[in-house]
Amino acid sequence: PFTVRLYPSATDKVASLVLGGSFSSVVNQVVTFKIFAKDQFYNDQMYNAYDGADDFAVLLESGTLSYSFSASVVNNADGTYTVSYTTTRSSDYKMYATLRGELMSTWTGVVVAPEVVNTDACLIDASGLRSHDAGEVGSVLVHARDVYGNSVYGGLEAFNISINRPNGEQSHIGVARHCDSACVLSGACPCSELTMGVYGAHVSMTKAGKYQLLVDQNGIFLPGVPIDMSISASYVTTEKSTVDGCETVCDSHILACSTSSDICPPCSCPSLKSIQAGRSVTLTIRSRDRFGNAVSHGGKVFKVALTRPISQGAAGCYLSEGCASTLILFSLKDNDDGSYAAVLDGEALSVPGSYLLSVTRQDAQVYGSPFSFEVTPGRAASGDDSSEYTVTELATVGIHSTFTIFARDKFGNQLTTGDERFVVSMTGASLSILGMTSSGSVEDDGDGTYFANFKVERAGTYILTVKLDGGIISPGTTTVSASL
Repeated sequence: PFTVRLYPSATDKVASLVLGGSFSSVVNQVVTFKIFAKDQFYNDQMYNAYDGADDFAVLLESGTLSYSFSASVVNNADGTYTVSYTTTRSSDYKMYATLRGELMSTWTGVVVAPEVVNTDACLIDASGLRSHDAGEVGSVLVHARDVYGNSVYGGLEAFNISINRPNGEQSHIGVARHCDSACVLSGACPCSELTMGVYGAHVSMTKAGKYQLLVDQNGIFLPGVPIDMSISASYVTTEKSTVDGCETVCDSHILACSTSSDICPPCSCPSLKSIQAGRSVTLTIRSRDRFGNAVSHGGKVFKVALTRPISQGAAGCYLSEGCASTLILFSLKDNDDGSYAAVLDGEALSVPGSYLLSVTRQDAQVYGSPFSFEVTPGRAASGDDSSEYTVTELATVGIHSTFTIFARDKFGNQLTTGDERFVVSMTGASLSILGMTSSGSVEDDGDGTYFANFKVERAGTYILTVKLDGGIISPGTTTVSASL
């Protein structure tokens, strides 16, 4: 008899079998499975050293990454082949098995998952926060990544967002949510439009200054922090702009007015409370944004005006009531740094009394405006229509003669306070007393009037003179005749 041994025919791609467990894995994890080579009749293939191994190949391809790699195929010399692969790039792969270049099988959804989040590998995108205006909403995005740089998309991470403020204080402002940039900008976090591994948070600062943004996970700071942030003042808001020296003094006044139905009186600011007639006035207006931050650029037009207040029930302010001018405008200088100098020449401020000081822009009042503004008489002056006295031109030898001096400023306004230095002197004019001099005395009544007196010891004609700071006051020199 003859012994006949039947060998398998050529390996067949349809009959050959791939066996293995789950193909899903984690990056850097080795996945292994076997290919059982069979012929078209499903006979197990035998290894033939002469013909060599079958040309099996396994390829994994990621459409999202535009990346592919080949698995290792090892001939076990028993008709089976061990296939193994590993990668550090996380994705959903499609796996192809081929024999002699012809497709055997295809597997979809071959998942290679990322490892856990590695803080040192995470990325922060805060480009929109580095420089923006107060009140503007910016976003910080945190890309959660593993040690290989793969996005970790579980959505379970907690990234803490903190701010170092200009005064050195640190404030925790929230936790970044698992959202994409579109969600962050919409203000509807958390949302359904998730991007794998991206966490986002809104950041909005209302006080101008230099800040630092901090991002940490479990107390470990992410790379690139702190991130410097420069917050600038926003656009000018008239109602928040201020007059230097009056920034906070009107707070309680404005609060009281806001809760009362009565007519609100003007705010009284100490730096504007009382100004002497004839003295130039300079105010500094500080333009500010809606949060009270000082704006650092100019170009705005403010209007500063003094008006005489109209008494309740009156139709206007009239000359008969002491109103010289119902509107006095300041000149305005733009300092090009957000501040404006409002100047009123002293000559325009000549009539004492109560005024309203209004500081406006586009018909809106700055903070605290209108202010009460009191104009008092200026310093006593000796010119025409200024300080004056009245005296009787007859005197009696050895007897005190008295008269009154009225202190007035250069505009003729009667002073209501004292402390001026008037000097009274008598000079002999008739031949028998020619050149003889004597001084009178002056008592300050404290109300702008002065009680003066003189006494002569010899009969004759005298010249009476009253001086203030070396200048002769009105009506000038007066001839006084003294008799026994």
